[in-house]
Amino acid sequence: MKLYSYLLSWVMIEQTASGLHGCHHQRFSIQKTVLNKDETFIAHKYRDGKYRGPHPNYSTQEEILKVLSGAVSGPNLLKTVMQFFSDAESLAEPFESPTLSSSSADNWRASSYSLNTEGLFPDDLNQGRVYDEIMQPVVHSGYLNKAAILSKTFIAKKTKDEFHKHWCVLERSLIFYENDRSSEQVGKIDPPEVVCLGVNKLDILNSPVPVERFRYTFEIVLACEKVHQFGTDAAETLQTWTSAIGKWFTPISCHCLLGYEFQRVGKMRYKAMLNPDQWKEGFFLLQKSHLFICPEEQDAAEDTVNLRQLQELTVSPAAENSEKKDIIILVEKGRTLYLQGITRADFLAWSLDIQSAACSSGNMLRDQQLSRNDIPIIVDSCIAFLTQYGLRHEGIYRKNGAKSRIKLLMDEFRKDARNVKLRISDNFVEDVTDVLKRFFRELDDPIFTTERHPQWREAAEHQEKSKRLEKYMELINHLPKVNRATLAALIGHLYRVQKCADLNQMCTKNLALLFAPSLFQTEGKGEHEVKIMEDLIDNYASVFSIDEEQVTQMDLENSLITTWKDVQLSQAGDLIIEVYLERKEQDCCVTLKVSPVMTAEELTNQVLDMRNIPASTDIWLTFEVFENGENWRDLYIPRRESWSKPYSGASWRSLALLTCL
Repeated sequence: MKLYSYLLSWVMIEQTASGLHGCHHQRFSIQKTVLNKDETFIAHKYRDGKYRGPHPNYSTQEEILKVLSGAVSGPNLLKTVMQFFSDAESLAEPFESPTLSSSSADNWRASSYSLNTEGLFPDDLNQGRVYDEIMQPVVHSGYLNKAAILSKTFIAKKTKDEFHKHWCVLERSLIFYENDRSSEQVGKIDPPEVVCLGVNKLDILNSPVPVERFRYTFEIVLACEKVHQFGTDAAETLQTWTSAIGKWFTPISCHCLLGYEFQRVGKMRYKAMLNPDQWKEGFFLLQKSHLFICPEEQDAAEDTVNLRQLQELTVSPAAENSEKKDIIILVEKGRTLYLQGITRADFLAWSLDIQSAACSSGNMLRDQQLSRNDIPIIVDSCIAFLTQYGLRHEGIYRKNGAKSRIKLLMDEFRKDARNVKLRISDNFVEDVTDVLKRFFRELDDPIFTTERHPQWREAAEHQEKSKRLEKYMELINHLPKVNRATLAALIGHLYRVQKCADLNQMCTKNLALLFAPSLFQTEGKGEHEVKIMEDLIDNYASVFSIDEEQVTQMDLENSLITTWKDVQLSQAGDLIIEVYLERKEQDCCVTLKVSPVMTAEELTNQVLDMRNIPASTDIWLTFEVFENGENWRDLYIPRRESWSKPYSGASWRSLALLTCL
């Protein structure tokens, strides 16, 4: 504040002096206002340039301006400017205070240099210096409501009476005082002690009135497993303090994310399958459903995980894994990530927050837990179940299920769709069809979107089929990504269902009448909407650009599913899989149904029989391929006594069984 008043006085002096040419009386008044020693010093420094030293490489101001202009137009602006000023800074520092001795200045520069470059290799010194210069010091102060220090049980909810107001100052350390006039510390936290910072918000709608707890709380977890908890009712206070504290103990790579709301930030250990034996440390930041990874290694790339698109999320207790430590396992497209906390307390906090963030958070399509194909898991699971067990079911989607069972199943999907496993032994086809229709009917915004509903109706009014389909394709391309992928999957499923109309008695018209009210949310009204659904189902291949090979494959799968004996009584867990002979090409693909009791040898022989290949001709090996082809394991290697040829002359050939792990 004092410095601000000095600078303000200088601005007033400059503005007043510029308008008083030749007025001796007013000039005398100005001189009287700068009798203060500090104001005189500022005037000499900034107006007269009295303490300004020459640049070692550029003698005139014109030369300096020319170099600066070139630097501004260059690609590495920040680094160039900082290097340009580095030499001038070393000469200018002793002039900052006339009382600073040359030896003191040298000592200060030496300590500053070692502080800025500590832990950096010679090649990294310039880069480290640039980052140190642009980082603003984290300084913040104010009153906060602070609870007594907790030990591990920090998740317990506290009332306002358990918090006490403290004056908090954040500089090199976070220091606590009784009030803003007290000079005696009552507590202190240093950055290396902090393991993570968590933010919590009270759900006002579901809490009793009046609210006896703070609306916002945040906690700082320390390496010693002690927890400092703070509370406030002001969102601005929460954002200011959590952003400042986050930037105070994390590397600069996290700072751009800390300007927004987040749930937790801190350090964890992690490893990926590419380096399964190497645990690394890095900073993680949880923001809504995204987990950001900021590695500590200098050249390591930053990364992010969309928690709602995980194929698997498992919290593995220490007693159940080889690491003998609690681990969070995240499985997504093409990779598996293992996470460990620094302490038991922060691991518990991270696991709860990550599991919560991975669940659905709203009633829009984009808020759902998503499959690897960007389709809500509830839709993906229902379609898979009904494709396997419903194609022969007479009146599928027309017959209603039990309301109590439907509500229970909907609640399970909304709680955590990833952990719901539909089985023919536990679930009824009618219940699953009603769950699917109800999901679309209860979305906050229908899959076709309210905004574009008039355009869909307009498109349906075209008399020419080709023009209608052209308009449909255009509108589909303008849908959000999740809506587009989900619509394609659903229409593809309904296309399968109507292809089996001779078995299930559900033609395109019937399906369109049943689904149009749910997908457009028209409550049973809408002739145009039914027409749109009919067009999309009957012309599925052309509207969604499905090639002929894929259509043939779908027809083959339909035939296989519907002709499989006792399909309704088949054991739970049967899978329809693709097996490729030697090459991943369509001509080499065989689709078949595999039960949980089928052995790898039986699978191999069945595939060879389907292709009329004598098993005795060559030696066939079977492999399971997963993680998008990045990994595999042996499933079947024939016994040596079964070979029909000597080892040296046998022709080794392979089957590849693709799985979606």
